Amino acid sequence: MIVLAAGLSSRFGEGQKVIRKYRGKPLLYYSLDACSHVAETIVVTGFERENVEECVSKYKNEEKPPFKIETVHNEIYKRGQLSSAIKALDKIADEDFAYCLSDIPYVNEKIVSYLKDEFLSSCEFDVLRPVCHLNLCHPVFFRSHCKDVIKSYLPYCENKKLNDIISEKFIVREIDVSQMSERLFFDVDEISDLGL
Repeated sequence: MIVLAAGLSSRFGEGQKVIRKYRGKPLLYYSLDACSHVAETIVVTGFERENVEECVSKYKNEEKPPFKIETVHNEIYKRGQLSSAIKALDKIADEDFAYCLSDIPYVNEKIVSYLKDEFLSSCEFDVLRPVCHLNLCHPVFFRSHCKDVIKSYLPYCENKKLNDIISEKFIVREIDVSQMSERLFFDVDEISDLGL
């Protein structure tokens, strides 16, 4: 699982949002908790790298996850989320992979496990993308052959989004998870989203 935690948090306005607490724990912890059944998780850092790495270190010490977590720094994180998505691909072998955002507190292990099982149940599509009340959600699962296609977009990452590439280049299966989580599509963009 690749967890994207490199963004500028520009709409948030008060530093790196993924280290801010929501309902008692840092936002990033929710995505890491949801990964508890995967063998390895890569957290991509960028903006406020040291703070995010410290948050990951605290998670490893406090939660004692049963999976390996490593961080990779995206030096060009200001070029957009796609640059971070591409950076992590250098760290994974020729295997299937998934992306998860770090600011989605309603993702959980049950949803990730369900999506992973659905992804593995058929090879008739390249990408499995969850949808909740017609909103595109995360995590998104990819076949290994998608890696090179995504990496080829590095020169265009300021003008291209991963969702654009998914729609244009891959066979996509969208799966409705509305029954599993009413708020899976909720992400924290502004400080007011934390309910403080």
